[in-house]
Amino acid sequence: KEYSPKNHGCYAIRLSIAFFFLLQTANALYVEPVTTSADRHALADLRFDEWIIEEGGNGDSFQSRQAFRMATTDIMEERKGAVAFLARTDDTNTPVGAAELSPIEVEDVVISCEDGNCKPPSILYVTDVLTSRDHRRKGVAMSLMEAVEAEAIVRSGSHLLLHVDPDNSAALKFYQQKKIGYKSPSSELMKQIDALKLAKSANTVGQILLSKVLPKPKKKRLKTAGKGFGRS
Repeated sequence: KEYSPKNHGCYAIRLSIAFFFLLQTANALYVEPVTTSADRHALADLRFDEWIIEEGGNGDSFQSRQAFRMATTDIMEERKGAVAFLARTDDTNTPVGAAELSPIEVEDVVISCEDGNCKPPSILYVTDVLTSRDHRRKGVAMSLMEAVEAEAIVRSGSHLLLHVDPDNSAALKFYQQKKIGYKSPSSELMKQIDALKLAKSANTVGQILLSKVLPKPKKKRLKTAGKGFGRS
């Protein structure tokens, strides 16, 4: 089922609570969801610099950058339920990394139980993770993954999935380190998803699929306080 904010009451409020605070690192970074036109332009410019310029594109120009901004805005409007995050430096507010959490790639990939007695996993997909070339190995990707995971928990996700290029040994090592916690999907999970359909949907056929089991949201316990009661 496609995620819709209407399916989760006060989603916007919970999202602002989850990410309006700063996600501090040793390099003074903070991560927030992309919500405004200025945010979308900043995200587009970061992707343009890292995907087009850095990877040997045809070079920068005002026209090409503006076109990329417009395309990014259009795509984000089409990707209902997905949320992108920007990591910025605390001192200069410079965008230095981005990631996206999406329900779109995993639509219709969960296989129903034959006997109907098992609980299907609630899966979300992590995509388009990037760090600017001048800020790699400085905690940017770690902060982004923390934000993505926190949002997935807010959405009551049970698993996160992502793909990694088999030639990208640095990314594989990063995601599989203990603090990040991605692993090869369990045999049980693989029986519950159509992995090939997911790879085709995400345009990642031939890449390595990794998964992470998410903790359940912590519930605040109620305790008595005199004649009344309050939250602990």
